[in-house]
Amino acid sequence: MSITFTSNVKDETVTSSEEACLCAQMSELWSASLTQEGVREDLAAEANPKCPLCKGTGVESVPTSDAPSINWANANAHAVMGVLGFTMDYYGDMPITEARRALLRGRNRSDLSAYTRPVERIYGQPRANEDGSVELRPLRMHTFGLDTEDLASRVEQFASFVEESERRGATQISWD
Repeated sequence: MSITFTSNVKDETVTSSEEACLCAQMSELWSASLTQEGVREDLAAEANPKCPLCKGTGVESVPTSDAPSINWANANAHAVMGVLGFTMDYYGDMPITEARRALLRGRNRSDLSAYTRPVERIYGQPRANEDGSVELRPLRMHTFGLDTEDLASRVEQFASFVEESERRGATQISWD
């Protein structure tokens, strides 16, 4: 899960590109270039005829915006939001002026250690592999940590997002 920060920029340009649809991912040529001969036919053969994205063609049109945005994992977004002094909601919005004040708060924090987290690894019970070997501590989950340097870098990434949004006429930022 993730949180995406966007803004109401005035000059957003939306273009679209074609990509292989996920409903056709069992196709042998799913990862091949759509310009390669026979790829579209192969995708159509494996596509779900009732797919709302590709309508059974195996090729969907994906809109792409040039508006500034940031997409962070929930834990990383919440850590940065804490540094900036935001409320810890999964969605919300605020005026650009308030976001700039939050940046001042975040950049002036002398100690970010309260918002860091260590690397976490969780191992499972021993299990037998197909080749007959036994894996004694199989890795079940690995969560990457977040240190003070990474937090400071993400605050600066957020600053770039706010500055670019404001430069392009945005008055509001939002996240969800």
